Amino acid sequence: MEYLFTTILVFLSFFIGRIIAHYTKEEIGKGKKIFCILELSVLGAISLILLYGIFTHLSLLLSILAFGLGILVSWFKILRKPALFLGIGLAFSSFSLNFFSLMACLVFLYGLIYSRNLLSVKEYILIGLCFLLPSILAETTYFSLPSPFLAFSLGGILFYLYHEIAPQKKDHR
Repeated sequence: MEYLFTTILVFLSFFIGRIIAHYTKEEIGKGKKIFCILELSVLGAISLILLYGIFTHLSLLLSILAFGLGILVSWFKILRKPALFLGIGLAFSSFSLNFFSLMACLVFLYGLIYSRNLLSVKEYILIGLCFLLPSILAETTYFSLPSPFLAFSLGGILFYLYHEIAPQKKDHR
């Protein structure tokens, strides 16, 4: 049950970050590039942590399939939301208290950074569902293999990172 409470606190980081951004608009405007780099760096660190978690509880075939499914889901722009993959990764990282604590801290930090952008009520509801539904599922059922869920999250986050970092091709007609 403490994992669910921690997930709720991590979810609140999106609200806290928005409140901070409201009072520091000028600084956020000046440091836009730094915030983008910091956001991508935190996602990169989360990816490394997820990779470690996958190899801790190795189920290779399922993990490869889940990784591919994460990339496939993230391929669609409407589902390319880091909160979806962070929520699933956080929920199924509860196999170890230390691993979960590290994931929760990094996702909390990401929430503070990500919410500097103006988010709509619809986005907050979506983020809430992405965090709370997987956590409730992980709390109420027993999953002996967390690695496929972590691999799914890793695939989605890595594709999101690739999409954000890679230069976009432009049509020259």
